[in-house]
Amino acid sequence: MKKVLTILLAIATVTVMILVLARSNERAARFECDKTSHVAKSGDTMWKIAGAYCDGNIENVVYQMIELNGGSSLQIGQKVVIPNAER
Repeated sequence: MKKVLTILLAIATVTVMILVLARSNERAARFECDKTSHVAKSGDTMWKIAGAYCDGNIENVVYQMIELNGGSSLQIGQKVVIPNAER
């Protein structure tokens, strides 16, 4: 019986640790953007645009911008979609 309780306690401890880490990763991935789109100009990059309009996890913003815009290349005059804020 003692062995079973030890195993259950170990499982509960690992479960709590996983939940805590998942929650902290969720907070770290958050961002907030002031605009929903931008018209690309000479010299613009996804990183520059994300940095100009968004706070928080800029890497996550850029990843989502690449997904929303069909890749990372930009053309002058292109309307670049900026992801919605995540809270």
